[in-house]
Amino acid sequence: MRKFWNQVSDGSLDRAAVDKAYRDGQIALKDRTALLKAARKPELTRDFASLHFDDALDVWKQMSPQEKAQSRPTLVKKYHYELQHSTPADRKEVTRKFREAVAQPTRVSAPARPIMPPSLLGPSSTTPQIGRP
Repeated sequence: MRKFWNQVSDGSLDRAAVDKAYRDGQIALKDRTALLKAARKPELTRDFASLHFDDALDVWKQMSPQEKAQSRPTLVKKYHYELQHSTPADRKEVTRKFREAVAQPTRVSAPARPIMPPSLLGPSSTTPQIGRP
C-alpha cells in the first residue's frame, strides 16, 4: 500500500497495478478508490489538504494568486470543518482568521482591455496621423 501512495506523491501511479492489487485482494476497494482519487488531484491540492487549519492559513499567506485560486476550495472546506469542531467561544476567532486570510484578492484577472476598439475611439495624440502634418 505504501508503494502506491509513494507513486501518487511522485505522480507516477500505475492504475493497472492498483486494479490488479485490488483484484488479487491485496488492497480494499476503499483504498483503491482513495488512491485513484488522490492521483487525479494536483500535488499542491493534496499537500494543502493535509495541513491543519492554522498551518494552512500560514501557507496561504505565502501563496501566489494562482495557487490561492487553486487552493481556495480546500481552505473553505477546512474552515467549515474547523467551525463544526470548535467551541462556540472559539468560532468567532476562527471566522476572523479565515476572513482576514481570504480578504486579499485571489482571482487571477485577465489584462485590462479597452471597452471599445481603438479604431472606434478616434484619433489621439499617440495614434500616428497619415497624411496630416
